[in-house]
Amino acid sequence: MKKGLNQGFALPKGISHRQEFEMTKKAGFEGIEFNLTNPFTDAEIEEIKALSKEFDLPVLSLVSDLHWQYHLTSNNVADRERAKDIVKELVTQAKALGADTVLVVPGTVNEDVTYVEAYNNALGALRDLKPFIEENKVNVGIENVWNKFLITAFEMRDFIDAVDCPYVGSYFDAGNCMINSYPEYWVEILGKRIKKVHIKDFVSCSGGGVLETFVDLGEGQLRWDRLMAALRAIGYDDYVTCEVAYHKICPQTSLNNMSKTLDEIFAL
Repeated sequence: MKKGLNQGFALPKGISHRQEFEMTKKAGFEGIEFNLTNPFTDAEIEEIKALSKEFDLPVLSLVSDLHWQYHLTSNNVADRERAKDIVKELVTQAKALGADTVLVVPGTVNEDVTYVEAYNNALGALRDLKPFIEENKVNVGIENVWNKFLITAFEMRDFIDAVDCPYVGSYFDAGNCMINSYPEYWVEILGKRIKKVHIKDFVSCSGGGVLETFVDLGEGQLRWDRLMAALRAIGYDDYVTCEVAYHKICPQTSLNNMSKTLDEIFAL
């Protein structure tokens, strides 16, 4: 398995792309994932491609926070079409940067969108996108998040299978599923559908409250030895990407420690 770093969470805001690559490489990570609110300009794409080659640090995937605003699950046709366009933008830019995967949050179930509506809307949208995804040969990883949708591994598995596209799978977040399950159980069920993996550690609030907290790797309740065993059992050998907040006082030191901890996790 390879060590990845999520730029949006783990690197300071406002630094240059060169500094992002420098810090990531110095810490010993092997790939970087970019979070986009707006698409990269053509000039930025060329800059990042040059930096990726210079530092021998691939862009492993892309994610956009716009999918928390525009949902594939939405009952509003315009919103749903915008969400589909965001997927296309991510896929196009990932292909240009040499990344093989984009992360997609499909949307939410809420007071105005029932579970049945959300499921049918998201499934229909991804089936619409299927020819575009297959033409570009970029993986679309559906992430398990706290959205009241696809909340069990079986639901995620069956949803992915219903899309019926070899490039649509799971962007599995080991920390996110700890709110109501255990990541090793998800890995067993999702198997080869897993395209990429996000990690962070997790601690439940005392008394089993609704709000849970994410903490540094190794400081929470995630059973790392079992997660590693489960990933090896399905033959997963791709990126395991840290989606962990940096320390504002000593960001490079926190990255270094994160990387060393991940080395120890890989050795379990």
